[in-house]
Amino acid sequence: MLLRGINVGGKNIISMKELKTLFEDSGFKNVKTYINSGNVIFSSEQTDINQIISHCESLIKEQFSLDIKVLIVEINKFIKVIEQIPSTFKESDKDYYDTVVFMMPGVTAESVLNTIENKLTDYDVIHAKTDVIYWRAYLPSFSKSGLGKLAATKVNQLITIRTIKTVNKILELHYK
Repeated sequence: MLLRGINVGGKNIISMKELKTLFEDSGFKNVKTYINSGNVIFSSEQTDINQIISHCESLIKEQFSLDIKVLIVEINKFIKVIEQIPSTFKESDKDYYDTVVFMMPGVTAESVLNTIENKLTDYDVIHAKTDVIYWRAYLPSFSKSGLGKLAATKVNQLITIRTIKTVNKILELHYK
């Protein structure tokens, strides 16, 4: 599960320890969290994704008084996302900020790119799939890149972004 917009810029603060306990107490199994940006790995007997999303959003609202959007990415899809990371995106390349932009339900990569196409620059390298965008930005010019300007757009509410390193770590934690 990916939570959108928590612990960013001192806003929507949620303790990952408290979040883990909340989910365990609510019946989720194998709950793990990774860093403070809202990455939660768990298993559930429930199979209806929309019901899981609704339940998770309600839990967060009740416990933390926050309206946080939740994105559930099932493990098979998560593996596919990782397998499709462009080979030119290397998490060890310190000059680039390599990310996966996940679309919230009902949003397509195409619609996001159409909305922000005038913000894209030569500093952006994009590989779009249907519901994710692999986005590389050159760090020395990050503020000039479209990725650097994304937070100030209305599209920002329709996505959640993770670094390639974070995505790989989430998968690793799933199997631990």
